[in-house]
Amino acid sequence: MASTGCAAACRDCGIRARQSLEVGCSPLPKPIVAQAVHAYNNANPDRPLNAGQIAVVEGFATSDLRVRTVDAPAGSGKTTAMRVLTDAWHASGGTVLGLAPTAAAASVLGESISARVEAIDELLDVLTHHTPPPNPGTGYRRRCRNGYCRSTRTHW
Repeated sequence: MASTGCAAACRDCGIRARQSLEVGCSPLPKPIVAQAVHAYNNANPDRPLNAGQIAVVEGFATSDLRVRTVDAPAGSGKTTAMRVLTDAWHASGGTVLGLAPTAAAASVLGESISARVEAIDELLDVLTHHTPPPNPGTGYRRRCRNGYCRSTRTHW
């Protein structure tokens, strides 16, 4: 995983062109987060989460922001923290969309946390090209409908 960090969008959000990076998600209950941390530490007694990793998991899970980021050096445990966070979201019935700085990092993170992960550039492209203007014209409606844009062949 790249040292520049990763992000995870909360369970209630998903990528939607009409959504932004503002407040709007339901935080996870603290007992679910604590259970995910406890489960990981019990399964990995030789490498339990450190205080920084637990703070990242709790910060992401209890935030009402749609997108959170973490920036730490390579090998500091970002991917492990994201795995525990993903387990907590899944335990609550939610889904996770991870973001990584590059496609290669997205591939590694996605495999590590068993969730969909995209490169940040992909998210920015979707938000840029698929956000309807205040008064969308027929061109937008013709190209992008029902979560699919024919001009870029992407779903959102």
